[in-house]
Amino acid sequence: MNKLRSDTERTVRTILEAAERVLSRNPAASMEQIAEATEVARVYAVARERCDEMFRRARDAGLLRADADLDWTRRVYYALIHEAATGPDEGQDADALATRLVDTLLHGFGEHNR
Repeated sequence: MNKLRSDTERTVRTILEAAERVLSRNPAASMEQIAEATEVARVYAVARERCDEMFRRARDAGLLRADADLDWTRRVYYALIHEAATGPDEGQDADALATRLVDTLLHGFGEHNR
């Protein structure tokens, strides 16, 4: 129950911060403008929560080290996605890029005994 409550609180906080940003830039912003900004913020917050849950499950399954910093892991994951989407190899097959991204995230560039 605490997990759900903290996720909900984080989502509400993200929405309120988005509304505050819109209104600070334009105090006369329409409800539609505020709703648009808060919907984007809400979708981002939900996506972030799902990503965090995915990394918790990966850690629990032993795919990530038990002491892995999950916030850092998520940020690196997002950076890898950005590079895959905008880098010089962006024309490659999406499945190949996804495999490369996950392999890089989970195994890095060092030697591993498999």
